[in-house]
Amino acid sequence: MKNSLTKKTFSVAKIFNEIAEKYDSINSLLSFGLDKRWRKKLAKRLPEKKGANVLDVACGSCEQILANVKKRPSATFTGIDISEKLLNIGREKIKEIEQVKGLYNVSALDLPFSRESYDAITLSFGIRNMEKVEIALEEAYRVLKKGGKLLILEFSLPKSWFAKKLALFYLKNILPIIGNLISKHSYAYTYLNETIQDFPYGEDFDTLMKKASFTNTSFSPLTFGMVTIYAGEKGDA
Repeated sequence: MKNSLTKKTFSVAKIFNEIAEKYDSINSLLSFGLDKRWRKKLAKRLPEKKGANVLDVACGSCEQILANVKKRPSATFTGIDISEKLLNIGREKIKEIEQVKGLYNVSALDLPFSRESYDAITLSFGIRNMEKVEIALEEAYRVLKKGGKLLILEFSLPKSWFAKKLALFYLKNILPIIGNLISKHSYAYTYLNETIQDFPYGEDFDTLMKKASFTNTSFSPLTFGMVTIYAGEKGDA
């Protein structure tokens, strides 16, 4: 593990702690309810191996874990996140789900797990908030078993000029206003908007996965390119 915690990590954790209570409802509103559908599509890509050990990174309030459990009930799940308040909300959701073995308040840049511990890793709407994306990918690679799969769901921008213009208008002018009004947080959704615009998506992010040694990488845009599923494997070499 690396001593990779940064000031930005703690700053981001502070933002999510402050909006934790309304985080799920705002996500659903701002995505027009599509967030749950996107998470289900990611969960469908999990390995079907019975008893698979799955790590959900940046698990937040456990929405992705819940989707994963429904699709792969024979697997076991662990979650990590930097926001303790989101984790507390998640703990209430999963307290009677025996497949979830634990939720931990740690950073994706410094995973407290041994090499080759997990058959699969999911990471939904979290990697764009990480200051050192390359280290997050390296850590994911380290804790995956050989042949293990990394699945990432993240916001992106459409390729179509017109659709991209609409998306940027929504991100710059609508999302921050609605998010800030509901959350009562003057900066959170302005910050989240900026991370979506600045994040390398599509082929650029696929290249980052390859640089982190992942093989059989792919990226699949959903909903006109508003989000993208990225996949990669840890080779046997």
